[in-house]
Amino acid sequence: MKLPHSIFSSKMANILQVVVLFLIMLASAKALRPSSFSSIIGVKKGRYWNAIKARNDASLPPDFELRNYSQTLDHFNYGPESYITFQQRYAINFKYWGGASTSSPIFLYTGDEASLDGDLVAGFLVDNARRFKALLIFVEHRYYGESNPFGSKEAAYNNSSTLQYFSSAQALADYAELLRYLKKNLSAENSPVIAIGGSYGGMLAAWFRLKYPHMVIGALASSAPILYFDDITPQDGYCSVASKDFKDTSESCYQTIKSSWAEIDNIAAKQNGLATLSQMFNTCSRLNTTDELKEALKGLYFGCAQYDDPKDSPVSRICDAIDGEPNGTSVLNLIISGLKAIVGNSTCNDISETEDGMYSGWYWQVCTEMVIPIGCSGKNEMFEASPFDLKNYSLWCKNRFNVNPRPHWITTEYGGHNIKKVLERFGSNIIFSNGLRDPYSSGGVLQNISNSIVALYTEKGLPFLYCLFISNLFIYINNLNLLLLFNLGSHCLDILEANVADPEWLISQRNAEMANILQAAVLFLIMLASAKALRPSSASSIIGLKKGRYWNAIKARNDASLPPDFELRTYSQTLDHFNYGPESYITFQQRYAINFKYWGGASTSSPIFLYTGDEASLDGDLFAGFLVDHARRFKALLIFVEHRYYGESNPFGSKEAAYNNSSTLQYFSSAQALADYAELLRYLKENLSAENSPVIAMGGSYGGTDYCIVLTVLAAWFRLKYPHMVIGALASSAPILYFDDITPQNGYCSVATKDFEKSSNNLSCDLRTQETSESCYQTIKSSWTEIDNIAAKQNGLATLSQMFNICSRLNKTDELKEALVGLYFECAQYDDPKGSPVSRICDAIDGEPNGTSVLNRIISGIKAIVGNSTCIDISETEAISETKDDMQSGWDWQVCTEMVIPIGCSGKNMMFETSPFDLKNFSLECKKRFNVNPRPHWITTEYGGHNIKKVLERFGSNIIFSNGLRDPYSSGGVLQNISNSIVALYTEKGSHCLDILEANVADPEWLISQRNAEVQIMENWIEEYNAEQK
Repeated sequence: MKLPHSIFSSKMANILQVVVLFLIMLASAKALRPSSFSSIIGVKKGRYWNAIKARNDASLPPDFELRNYSQTLDHFNYGPESYITFQQRYAINFKYWGGASTSSPIFLYTGDEASLDGDLVAGFLVDNARRFKALLIFVEHRYYGESNPFGSKEAAYNNSSTLQYFSSAQALADYAELLRYLKKNLSAENSPVIAIGGSYGGMLAAWFRLKYPHMVIGALASSAPILYFDDITPQDGYCSVASKDFKDTSESCYQTIKSSWAEIDNIAAKQNGLATLSQMFNTCSRLNTTDELKEALKGLYFGCAQYDDPKDSPVSRICDAIDGEPNGTSVLNLIISGLKAIVGNSTCNDISETEDGMYSGWYWQVCTEMVIPIGCSGKNEMFEASPFDLKNYSLWCKNRFNVNPRPHWITTEYGGHNIKKVLERFGSNIIFSNGLRDPYSSGGVLQNISNSIVALYTEKGLPFLYCLFISNLFIYINNLNLLLLFNLGSHCLDILEANVADPEWLISQRNAEMANILQAAVLFLIMLASAKALRPSSASSIIGLKKGRYWNAIKARNDASLPPDFELRTYSQTLDHFNYGPESYITFQQRYAINFKYWGGASTSSPIFLYTGDEASLDGDLFAGFLVDHARRFKALLIFVEHRYYGESNPFGSKEAAYNNSSTLQYFSSAQALADYAELLRYLKENLSAENSPVIAMGGSYGGTDYCIVLTVLAAWFRLKYPHMVIGALASSAPILYFDDITPQNGYCSVATKDFEKSSNNLSCDLRTQETSESCYQTIKSSWTEIDNIAAKQNGLATLSQMFNICSRLNKTDELKEALVGLYFECAQYDDPKGSPVSRICDAIDGEPNGTSVLNRIISGIKAIVGNSTCIDISETEAISETKDDMQSGWDWQVCTEMVIPIGCSGKNMMFETSPFDLKNFSLECKKRFNVNPRPHWITTEYGGHNIKKVLERFGSNIIFSNGLRDPYSSGGVLQNISNSIVALYTEKGSHCLDILEANVADPEWLISQRNAEVQIMENWIEEYNAEQK
């Protein structure tokens, strides 16, 4: 943003006369207006800012192209409205770009609460684009400017239902989706990206680096008060700095303002006092309360302090006018002189609220999640005491928008109360720049956090309100240890356009930032020198993920009632964490089981073991296994959480209502599930006074990604997305590399084939040796042709139905083939060394006498698993289940929306027929079943990108990826150590999630060793955590 020096000179009076109108403090809120509503005013851009902005708005510079992107309305849900798109504006400038082949950087401006007008596309980014040969991208924030959903501003701002998608999380996902699209279309997948923003935009830049580190290599966050949430910063920080600005300028001015509040009350208490005040202050309409005048004046002082440019100094103008009056001038006449120094001799001063997109948009944001609790304590301040009052604040928001603020959400989603420690451990390459005359600097980062997260500040720098949305910009810096102190500086001044009149301290600050960026860019280019772009995926198969008949048979034997040491409880869980519509605030009862038996208590910092619920009910069989086996050793509290939409944790009151249609199912996503765990964990730790107790998340497959798949992937993603919530994660059999074609599609089929090639032929041994069963493998491989041969004969399908004892006659061979493929997949996936289903199939096939036909051998193999049932029902083995069973249809929903794992079989050495994954047909099937379209790229966009290993190495820690190499999903698992603290433990003979099952006296030594290694690593995590707390 260009710094308009001329505005503060010859035409200062005309421009600043609107500053009083910055006082436009929500007059319309009247009785419901909180006494400390200046907490909103201090953040919003008021009349003072508008006057400046009006002079700088201009048409887009010729080097910029204004474009639109069809942006997804709701990234985190999958309802009919979620798929609506809107036109998001962005400006792009290729003039200085060296091109994708040179890996020249991309500067991304994270749009704030303003329109994408000409004044935005100037400043720090443009000034330095030539030096970096950078591509410039300025993105307009959703719901501001012309980037309005539903076709127009009027429609977008109609009510809370249309405004509900207006949130920081959705905005960050916008930037991620747009950036993925642009990099792909520009063949710039390897070009480093740096996010830059100021104030709210600065917070977005910082949070973007924290939540999407695979998208940007660094961020510059100017004047970003990321510590001003949830009482991390004292509420009176803003008022204290604003008071200091005036006191440092003039003690007498400060004292005059401080005494003026009582004088206003004294006059108001007299007969016709409000009319007298109205006349004195020349208000356009008569005052109804003294609060209207006081908030207007306070807003003026806040605005001048926040934007106290060292050259034009509105604070000095006020104080010079106050101090320049002759002795004996009354206090309020002194105040009026200061007022006129800013607003001039206007006809009258309008202190009513003005509604436009920026104002009502920002009001919406502070009424939902951007709850910055600014209050004045009255101690050592020139303001009256006005503590932040959440109750009144919430009433105002409820009256204005019919929403309730979520005051804890920002800390829950973006790093917790100890955000500095989170940034130190998991963040890198962020510059936090501040000017200490900016009242928001009290909530900013003013000390280096690490070698690459640095603080640059100036003593007298002024904040530009515009910067308030740009402040959290992180810049990529490697191994840099720097803390610079300057003599001057204010709000977002460092990222404004350079000017010949810029003081030396400002030039020095900018040069320091650029040196850091240059170093970062060079290191990034070295790192990416040999990188290759990966092809986008086609999509996912569900066959291997579904829990079929074999798994259900195992589960049925293990289901049991809740063990006596567990208490089954429910938590009133938020339906939609990422939006703010009327339905978002609905709660549902989420079940969890808790076991205090072994817990050493909060005072001992004994750990909490959190089971990240998967695609199953919270039944008795879950309360056994690795967590319970080791709870006594760790003195751990055990918490098992049921995943939303599974078991009895159904929104809308019942399973039938929750699964009714895509509108009721739309909140069924991994992001919502992770946010559930974060919210529940915050609640439990607070209520158990266990804020300092270390938490380890555990899961298998999806919860660690199939029974086991929901758990593990969630555990790993929880550690990546919410590192402030858990100190580590055990992810068993988690195929996190099986999305978006990171892993070859045929990986699953290859491992399953190998399992059958190396199957046991000796069931009499407890410890079976893995011997090659070439004949079993060849029999299965040749069976597909035999099925086709028989089907081609007259009454062939009837013959097959009779041979395989199918409950209902086959309509096509695919029904039988998919049933058999599903059986082989399940047996390979759950081929534990004791039950050995693969060996049972192969021993039965190979045990038939010579001369037995291929298909009769196959039938013998089936009977070895399912027994001599009356008939075999294959109706549930279709790719998308038509049943209403919550586990089956729930998982089908998940793979039809985001869990798109592209499993396909191909290659000569497979025992399966060639069946490549077909995204088009898969999408048609999902559309038919649920009326949704899969988002095949969303998992990589949200959870680490294609180069997830590099992301984990840089930003992750304390994750164990355990696998058994007989599990077909191990082909998409992490099988090599990523870093010293992200380790891979695997066993040659292990199967899916075997390590987290209940220990057994018959367990082989290799399995015991794997579990012991996991326990030792977890003990180290806890020991390190507790040492840091001392």
